[in-house]
Amino acid sequence: MGERNESGYILSDNARRRMRQRGISLDHLERLWDFGALHHRSGGQVLYFDRAARRRLEHDCGDGRDDKAFGIYAVIDGAVVVTVGHRYRNLRLH
Repeated sequence: MGERNESGYILSDNARRRMRQRGISLDHLERLWDFGALHHRSGGQVLYFDRAARRRLEHDCGDGRDDKAFGIYAVIDGAVVVTVGHRYRNLRLH
């Protein structure tokens, strides 16, 4: 397990590996952690950008938005990021 960073989360070894494999930057994960919407699923929580989260990010960060960052998600357990990935279809939130 890694150390807690300034945003307050810990990256698991699996999350670090998946970030490298999938080309997800730490900056994108920081934005997701700061602005993303949290949805509780069985066995964990999913952090992702919904419409409201995108608006908050655009409002706080101005016009320099990065559309690639909007397509990511993170599975978290408490303050630990378990894994990350790209959304290629809508999340099933039921």
